[in-house]
Amino acid sequence: MKIFGLALALAASPSAARDFSSAAAGSASAPFLKLGVDSRVEAMGGAGAATARDAGALYWNPGALMEAGLQSAVFSREEYLAGTSLNYAAYSRAISAGVFGVSIQELSVGSIGGTDANGADNGSFSPYDLALSLGYASHIVSDELSVGASAKFIQSKILGNARTFAFDGGVSYSLTSNVKLAFVAANVGGRLQYERNREELPLLFRAGIGVTPRDSWELSAEAVAARDANPALALGTEWRTQGDADWVLSLRGGINTATVSGISGISGLSAGFGIARKDIGVDYAVRPFGGIGIAHHFSIVWKFDGARRGKRAQFRRWASSTEDAHAQARMAAPRPAKVQLRDFSAAQPTNG
Repeated sequence: MKIFGLALALAASPSAARDFSSAAAGSASAPFLKLGVDSRVEAMGGAGAATARDAGALYWNPGALMEAGLQSAVFSREEYLAGTSLNYAAYSRAISAGVFGVSIQELSVGSIGGTDANGADNGSFSPYDLALSLGYASHIVSDELSVGASAKFIQSKILGNARTFAFDGGVSYSLTSNVKLAFVAANVGGRLQYERNREELPLLFRAGIGVTPRDSWELSAEAVAARDANPALALGTEWRTQGDADWVLSLRGGINTATVSGISGISGLSAGFGIARKDIGVDYAVRPFGGIGIAHHFSIVWKFDGARRGKRAQFRRWASSTEDAHAQARMAAPRPAKVQLRDFSAAQPTNG
């Protein structure tokens, strides 16, 4: 809860008077921290605070790590714009009463040619951004409410390296079996110092809702407020094939108002699909950015031991019921009559 208090204090500080508007565009460092990290949520407009359900929840909402199951892993790559690429890997595991997660997020822009003050070629450099996160989530008060937090190390390299630490916090609440609410504060604290300049991170707030009208249909909506941009709205939907078949097909679509304006051509829309078999799935998302280009996102998702865990639980229930039946049978069975054994020693002949 201290993370949320610190985030709100930063948002309300006098220096934040022009933040959370277009007037603050470009004022935050490490903008890669705002880029979505997995294909499923990106195809749904980036509305993931209330709908993340695998190890990628460490990015979207640490509190939603409780939805990741026994074990989960996500590997994704986005071919972004202007030759840049975003790589992400995350792993989560249930331990005792909660779930811990770890992730790495890296943005590469390739090699850039450098020039001196006279415009002469003086070699090249390869900027990149990196974030390492470690988080934990657990239920509190009831199984409907889960809270999570993560700490992350951030490094940004242009010509030199700048490093800092930041925190994320998230809450997930199941209002009903079909409605989930979420709130997230991300990139709280820390500044990156490039030579003489110290720049703020893109403090971010998410408030989302996920609705499942049917088992095969999910809707999501999310309000996003970032320190260096106007507030935005993200909407998404997902349809999945029903049944217990080994193969599951998912179709997704969404819209995000953060990129609707300011770009000529079609932008702000997203679409994608997923194919899963048992515990393994492959997802794809596409996002057009008008005349700038098109971003393609690919992900592989594993949920380890999902089927085996279900089989073990089924076996335990069967074993328990069988043992109960045997116990009841033993109690109901008539007890054998006690046999009085006579002492025949006196009747035995003696040698005399």
